[in-house]
Amino acid sequence: MSYWKASLAVSAAWFMAVPALATPPNAETTVTDIQTDAPAGPNSSMQKELAAVTKLVEDWMGVKNLPPVDESRLATARTLVAPMTQRASLEKAFESLYGRMFTAFGDMSTEADRAKLLRIIGVPQEQIEHISDADLKRVSDILNPHRAAQEQHLRAAVRPIADEVYTVLQPAMQEGLARAYSRRFTNAEMAEIQKFFQTSTGGAFASDLLALQSNPEVVVSMLRAAPDLITRIQKLAPQLESSFKDMPQPRDIHQLSDRELKQIADILKINVKQVKTALAAEKADEETRKAAIASDDTAYEAYDRANWSDAHKAAVTAAEAASEAAQSAAAEAQMAAIKDASTRLGRTPKP
Repeated sequence: MSYWKASLAVSAAWFMAVPALATPPNAETTVTDIQTDAPAGPNSSMQKELAAVTKLVEDWMGVKNLPPVDESRLATARTLVAPMTQRASLEKAFESLYGRMFTAFGDMSTEADRAKLLRIIGVPQEQIEHISDADLKRVSDILNPHRAAQEQHLRAAVRPIADEVYTVLQPAMQEGLARAYSRRFTNAEMAEIQKFFQTSTGGAFASDLLALQSNPEVVVSMLRAAPDLITRIQKLAPQLESSFKDMPQPRDIHQLSDRELKQIADILKINVKQVKTALAAEKADEETRKAAIASDDTAYEAYDRANWSDAHKAAVTAAEAASEAAQSAAAEAQMAAIKDASTRLGRTPKP
């Protein structure tokens, strides 16, 4: 995939990851509250769907069931988290992970790209690894003499988007962290933390906290650990499969007896006939859907992306982009492994 497309996929992941890193699950700030009075428009359908998803997450995490926050502790917490969530901190975090896209745009950004270009130019395979970085830069400057102007243009183009991200995320993150801290720490504990933040070291820590969480070395270290994690999970697969196989399964509602349906009807204070009628209709609809798919699944309208909601189309597109980025990263990792093995074996890899 193109470097530009991969970078966009990474940036999309960053936009979603920063709130996840900074805002604990028990934070009370909700997208639903923000979007309740949103004006109708081209995206109003997607707004409603996102609000519905947010409500599901809120219900699942039990956010609405949390006890009231102590106002004095909340006020202290808001002051405490301000250095961590100021706009400059967000910009540092964004630049830490995303800034390389600007400087590498239009350049030979990976070893695989450089090797491919040098092979195209006609450099023998055995000489490629001996080409110096200085010579590579000279070649790159000839191929792309407008790199500085491109970087400046790209930053200017992305800046309005980044401004909107900072404008929306900063107050949401600050309020979410403040509520979480006010529940976790007492006023006395937050006062001690605040004293640390007021020192030069503590101030540097607070302002760089988000940037450090999204630092490239942190991201790369996590990626390097992934193969070991996958291997360990694969070893557990038989055990997990056996556990799930032995786990009691919930019954299909259509398997309930008349007595059990009557119990449900009594609990819900409705007529049992209503329950049976609704279940019969639902079962008939499901059979109709299955028949439609079985008859011609390629022509089934639900498979047509034109019939998908904006939210689902965006989610699928983002997932596909992430998948392509992962495949590209895997190919580059394979080339690096081949090169390393060839060096250790004293052999020259075939192009």
